[in-house]
Amino acid sequence: MKALFKQFVGRDAHPFVQFLKYGIAGVVATVVDVGIFYFLSLVIFPAIAPDDTLIVAANALYEWGGRLCGELRGSSWFYDLLHFEVEPLSKSFRERNFLINKCIVFAVSNMVAYLLNMLWVFQPGKHTRRKEVALFYAVAISSFVVGTGLGWALIHFLHMDTTQARIADIVAAVMINFFCRKHLVFKG
Repeated sequence: MKALFKQFVGRDAHPFVQFLKYGIAGVVATVVDVGIFYFLSLVIFPAIAPDDTLIVAANALYEWGGRLCGELRGSSWFYDLLHFEVEPLSKSFRERNFLINKCIVFAVSNMVAYLLNMLWVFQPGKHTRRKEVALFYAVAISSFVVGTGLGWALIHFLHMDTTQARIADIVAAVMINFFCRKHLVFKG
């Protein structure tokens, strides 16, 4: 157990432990990414329509919680937590704001990802720090372009909602990022 803990807190780790650490770092970066994305999409640059999966799920959870415990339905904190009032948006407006929000989130979440990957998951030093950061962001930009393009296309051509497009975007980015960071950016 001590050996496993040592691998978990250090940089030298079995590939499975390294993958778990990458997953945890990825979850942290994704929580930052998704949290900021939805804050921006709900408050700053609206990109969420009333029929979005997030809104439908939050409203369903609100209704379910209200049925489960009648006191919750009358609770203002519960209502504020799960009930979102969003205005109808045109598809072009959502597409544009989706792209704006993704660009803002990209910078913040990738800095979090880089720091966690460099300090905890992978062994830095394959390249100079400057080249390592440049490669990290080159990989991130590649996965950003692929994921964002996929998300935009799903909204534009398949008329998916923003949340469904965002999930596809995240899955594509995770697969590209792990492979490239492990083999191209860091020592492995």
